[in-house]
Amino acid sequence: MEPLSAEAAVAGVAAPTELDTIEVTGTRLRGIDTQTAQPLLVLDRAGIDRTGASSLADLLQRLTVAGSAANASVSNSEVAAAEVDLRNLGSQRVLVLVNGRRWVGGMYFRSTSSVDLNTIPLHLVERIEVFKDGASAVYGSDAVAGVVNIILRQAHAGWEARAQTGAYADGGTQQDLGLTWGQVGRVTSLLLDIGLRRQGGITNGERELTQFYRFGAAQTRGFPQTPRGTLLFVPTQENANLLGPALCPVDESSGQAFCQMILRPGQTISGEPGESTASVADRYEPYDDRSADPAVNDLYDPNPLLHLRYPDEQATVFGALSRRFGDTRLRTELLYAHRRIEQNGLLLTQFGDFAPERFDRIFLAADQAFNPFGQDLGRGDASGVGSGIVLKAISEAMPNIVDATNDSYRAVIGVDGVLPLFSSALLWSIDSVYAQSRNSPTQRALNLEHLALALGPRAGCDAAPGCVPLNILGAPGAISPQMLDYVSYQSSYRKRQDLTGVHAGVSGELPGLLRYPVKLAAGLEYRRESYRDQPDELIVRCVSASCFAPTAGAVEAFESYVETETPLALDRRFMSRLDLGAALRHSRYAGGLEATTFRLGLRWQPVDDVLMRISHSTAFRAPSISDLFLSSAQFNRSDLVDPCSDYAGLRGGQPQSAEVQDSCRAAGVPPNYEQGATVPVRDGGNPELEPERSRSLSAGMVFSPARWPAMEFELDGYRIEIENAITLLDPQRILDACHLERSASRTCTLVSRDAESGAISELRFQPLNIGSRRVQGFDFAWRYGGFLAVTAADLSARVSASYLWRDQQITVAGDGDLRRTERQGTATATQAFPRWRVNAELVWRQAAWTGVWGTRYIGAMSEDCDDGLEPSYTALGLCSQGQPGNPQASRNRLPSVVYHDVQIGRELERSGTSLALGVRNLFDRDPPASYTNFYNAFDASTYELPGMQWYARVRQVF
Repeated sequence: MEPLSAEAAVAGVAAPTELDTIEVTGTRLRGIDTQTAQPLLVLDRAGIDRTGASSLADLLQRLTVAGSAANASVSNSEVAAAEVDLRNLGSQRVLVLVNGRRWVGGMYFRSTSSVDLNTIPLHLVERIEVFKDGASAVYGSDAVAGVVNIILRQAHAGWEARAQTGAYADGGTQQDLGLTWGQVGRVTSLLLDIGLRRQGGITNGERELTQFYRFGAAQTRGFPQTPRGTLLFVPTQENANLLGPALCPVDESSGQAFCQMILRPGQTISGEPGESTASVADRYEPYDDRSADPAVNDLYDPNPLLHLRYPDEQATVFGALSRRFGDTRLRTELLYAHRRIEQNGLLLTQFGDFAPERFDRIFLAADQAFNPFGQDLGRGDASGVGSGIVLKAISEAMPNIVDATNDSYRAVIGVDGVLPLFSSALLWSIDSVYAQSRNSPTQRALNLEHLALALGPRAGCDAAPGCVPLNILGAPGAISPQMLDYVSYQSSYRKRQDLTGVHAGVSGELPGLLRYPVKLAAGLEYRRESYRDQPDELIVRCVSASCFAPTAGAVEAFESYVETETPLALDRRFMSRLDLGAALRHSRYAGGLEATTFRLGLRWQPVDDVLMRISHSTAFRAPSISDLFLSSAQFNRSDLVDPCSDYAGLRGGQPQSAEVQDSCRAAGVPPNYEQGATVPVRDGGNPELEPERSRSLSAGMVFSPARWPAMEFELDGYRIEIENAITLLDPQRILDACHLERSASRTCTLVSRDAESGAISELRFQPLNIGSRRVQGFDFAWRYGGFLAVTAADLSARVSASYLWRDQQITVAGDGDLRRTERQGTATATQAFPRWRVNAELVWRQAAWTGVWGTRYIGAMSEDCDDGLEPSYTALGLCSQGQPGNPQASRNRLPSVVYHDVQIGRELERSGTSLALGVRNLFDRDPPASYTNFYNAFDASTYELPGMQWYARVRQVF
C-alpha cells in the first residue's frame, strides 16, 4: 500500500487519493523518480493483459531475465509449485515480495524458501516491479539475483466482473472468473474480490512430441517395471532345463543359468491348479531392454499416461481496507486461496534380494498361490538359487492419481503517518504480517508388510487377518480390486509453513551537508519462518514405498538497515544531476549467524537526455529450513548410471578408461559387477551449512532524447559472483564426479557400496557448500511511442533483450583443483542457458480498438546426447552431432525458436465493456526435442507447450 503524502500532511490538508510519493522496488527511499541507480523492469496492468498470460508464473517465466523454474508442466512432486528464477541462479536466490513484504515460502520440500507463485492470483495484480540486481542491503537474505515485487490492487470504485476462457487447438482448456467491488473515499477505501480459476489437464499422450519420454527413442527408454512383469532370477536346474537357454542363458563366468524373461503379450498366469513351469514356459519370451527395435524392446514407457500440464482449480478471496484518522492511516489486507490439483502418477514395485533396501526382504514364495515355478523368486539359498528380482508396473492402479489441496492465508495490518521534523517531515510506518500455507496430498502407495504377506509363504498369508494372495505374475488386469486394496493404502502427509514478520521504519528528506536535501530511510525488522511436515504412520515406520521422518524447523532473524541518497551536484555543466546512494543492513539470526551487507550506487546525468548509473553491492543467502533440517528419506532412482557397472566390459559392454577402472577397483567394485534396476538414494538436510555470499556489479545508461520524447533506450551490464554456494548436486553428477574425473572428488564420500557385490548401497543426496558461480551479461531495452498522422493511430513498440555472456560454475575437487564448467549456450537436465532471449511487442491503437503483435526469441543451445544406455541416442540417429565411435561425446543442437502472439481488443466506453481475443503461438511452433531434460521430451521451463492456444476475455465495469 502506498504511503501518505508527507507534503500534504505538513501543509495541514488531507492527503490526495493520488499520492505524491512512491516507494520503488530496490530501495526504501521514497521519491517520484523511477530511474533508479539500478535497473528496474516494470509491468503495468495493461502490459500484463496484452500478454494473455493465465498465471503469474506464465507471465514471469517469459521475461528475458528469467531462468528455468518449476511450473505447471515441470512438476516438483505433489506440490506442483510454480516459481520464478532470475539469471538462472535458482528460485531460492530470488526474493518475492507482495506489496513490499515477504511472501510465505512454498511447500516443495527441497526449496522451502522459494515462493509458490500459484498462491498469488494474477487477476489481483496491479503491477509488477522486477529489480534486476542484488538487494540484500535493502531487503535481507535471498535477494541475490534480484527482487520481484508484486503490487496488488488496493482501490476500486464500483463493480467489475471479468471472465477469460481459452484452449489449445489440440485440447487443454482454461477458465478464469472474478468479481470485484470497491469504494474510494477521502477517509475510507475498501476493496473486495473473489476469483475462480480452472485449468484442464493435458496428458503427454495428447502431443506427438511427448508420446514417449524421449522423442524418437520409442520404447528404448523407460522402466524395467513392466505391466507384464519382468522376472530376473537364478533358477533351479530343473526349471533351467524346462525354460530353456533362450529364457535362462548360462553365464560363462559362473556357469550358472540366469533367467531374464517377460510374459508374452496376450498371455497370463492365472494360478489355476496344474500350472507349472512346464505348462507356462511357452507363455514367456526373453526380456530385452537393449534392442533398438521398439517392437522388441520390453522397457515400459508410461509417458503417455502422465500429465504434460496438470489439472488445477483455485478459488481466492481478497480484501483490502484503508482508513485515515487525521494524519495517520490504518491499512489491512486479507487473502485466502484454496487450490486443488490432480496429477497422474504411477504405482511401480520391485522386490527380491537384488532389489534396494527394504524391498530386498520381500520374495515370491515357492508355495504362493500364483507362483507356478515351484521355487522362491527373490530369495536365494546357499548356492544362490532363487536370487533375483521381480519388477512390475501395477497397471490396475494407474493412473495413480495424486490428489492434493493447498490452502494459503495472509493477513497484514499496518499504520503509517507523518512525523514533522524541522522544515521537513518523516514518513513512519509499522507493519505486521502473518501468512500460512498448508499442503495435504494423498496417493495410493504400497504397504510393504502386506505385500510381503501376500507374496510370501501360503501359511503366513492364511494366518494373517484379511490377507489376499497377490497375482504379481499375471497379465494386466489379473490383480483384482481385493488384492490391490490389501497390498496398498491411501498414503498421506501434511505440510505447513508459517511466516511472521514485523517492520518499523521511517523515510524522508533531511537537510543536506552540501546544500541539497538528503533522502534517508531506516528501520528494524523481525522475521520468523517455520516449516513442518508430518507423513503418515507407514511412511515413518518405513513400511511404505516411501520412508522418511517428520521434518520440523524454524529460522528467526533480527535486522536493521539504513539507506541514503545524497545529491552531489545539480544543474551544472555536464552535471545536470549527480547522486550518491548507499545502503547498509545487519542481519542476526537465532543460532549465531550474522551478516552485514552494503550497496553503493552512483547516478550521473551529464545532460537531461542521458543518465549513467553504476552500483556495487554484496548479498547473502542464509540456509533455508529444508537446507538445514530436512529429515532423512530414502527413494530409488531408475535413471542413474553407475560408471562402475561392467567397467571391465566382461558383460558385453564397452570397457571404461584405465583411470575409471582404477577408480572402481579402489572403491572395491569387482570387474563383473552390473548395476541393478535402481539405485537407492538417501537425502536430507545438512545442519553444518554456512550462508552463501555474493557480490554484484552493474553499470548502465538510459538515453531519453528530448527531440524524441516518445523514445527511450536502456543498456545495462551485470556481473554476479556467488561464493560458498549451497549446492544440491544431482545424484548422477555425484557418481560422475567420483569416478569419471581424473582427480578423486570429495563426492566419493557420498557413495557407499556393498563390500561383496560392489553395488551402491546408499547414495547420499544433501546440500553442500561447494564451489561458486560467475554470471555476466547485458540487458537491452528500447521503447518508442508515437502518433501516425496518416492513419490517426497511435503506434508503440517495445524491445527487450538479455545476452548471457558467461555462466560459469566452479567446483572444487578432492585434491583442491578447480573444475570450471561454462554453461552459456548449453542446456542441462534441469536448466537452459541460451545466450540470447528477446521479447518484442508492437501495439497499435485507434479510437476504441487495440491490436498487439508480440514475439519471443530463444537462442540456440547445445546439450549432451548420451545417457549411457544401449542403444545409444547416437545409434538411434537422434544426435545432430553424433559421435558413433564415442557416443559419450555426442552433442545435440537445440535450434533457436521464435514464438508469435497476437491480440485484438475493443473498449466500449458507453457500456463499460472491454473485449479481447488473442492467439498465443500463432504459427504452432513446437519446442525442440531434448535428450537431456530430466522432466520430459522437451524443456517446458524454457519453451511453450506444443500447440497453438486461443483465448477470449471480457471485462465489465458497472
